[in-house]
Amino acid sequence: METSTQIIADVDWREIEAFLVLAEELHFGRAAERLHVTTARVSQLIRGFEQRIGEALFTRTSRKVIPTPLGRSLLVELAPAYRRIAAAIANAQQQARISTATLRVAYLISVGMARVHGYVSEFERVRPGALVSTKVLNVGGRFAAPVRDNSVDLLLLWLPEHPRRIAEHEPDLEFSPPLVSHPRALAVGLDHPLAAETSVHAEELAEYELYQPPDWLPQWYVDAWAPPETPAGQPIRRRTAAPEWSLDVVFDAVARTGLAHLTVADLTASVSLQGIALIPVVGLPPLHLTAVWHADHVAPLLGTFLDAAQRVGRRAMRRAG
Repeated sequence: METSTQIIADVDWREIEAFLVLAEELHFGRAAERLHVTTARVSQLIRGFEQRIGEALFTRTSRKVIPTPLGRSLLVELAPAYRRIAAAIANAQQQARISTATLRVAYLISVGMARVHGYVSEFERVRPGALVSTKVLNVGGRFAAPVRDNSVDLLLLWLPEHPRRIAEHEPDLEFSPPLVSHPRALAVGLDHPLAAETSVHAEELAEYELYQPPDWLPQWYVDAWAPPETPAGQPIRRRTAAPEWSLDVVFDAVARTGLAHLTVADLTASVSLQGIALIPVVGLPPLHLTAVWHADHVAPLLGTFLDAAQRVGRRAMRRAG
């Protein structure tokens, strides 16, 4: 009697596939179309499989093909086993693609190199051998441009609204839950009337002029970042002082023009501020650090990276608490 190893070694997987497809179609022509071979080739494969088994598996007439009792019995056992083998191979191929893939991550400079490197280190701990390339962005272009043009797989940035509220504005993008949320602060020049204050309330913003993000950014973003009115409804004066939306350009304008710029309160952990005072703001919703990717370009490693970033964020919150 042949051993299981000998039987497996002699198996022709093309014969098994032809048997399974013919058992579904019950027609040599349709089976040939599904297998992308000729009808004669299907007949050849079935004859070879029947010889290997030692008995006919189908009853053939001029009009139809019917599995024999042995054919039906073999189908019941073989079909699920074949599907499991195919699924196992597909899963292994997917894992192989993941292990050799490179995840391309971009982040705005205000997110901070140390924070991003913490995410990458945690990711590499759980995915040794996987590669991550990081790219820091200082100049902002069209909203989420790097993921929209597929130059990166993932973009980390501060959002002025909760991600679940933004999804309706940008239907081609996907947003993670906040990785971390921080209060807002007001960046002003050292000669600004608020420069020496320890905090400023949102209602006081009506007395000053805010730096408005450029109008090539989405209107929801402009109004959420630099609101046109206070929570109580007082109008806030806003002005765009430069066509770019980058830290160096914005802070240069803040220092020169007397404008006040709303930003994230922990900005000093990411960049050095010279000639700028940062005052905590009370009464505005926080900024949310969020991962953004294109809905049609989901990298295999993206989910693993987001899980790693969330773990890092939870550990940081526990330490802070």
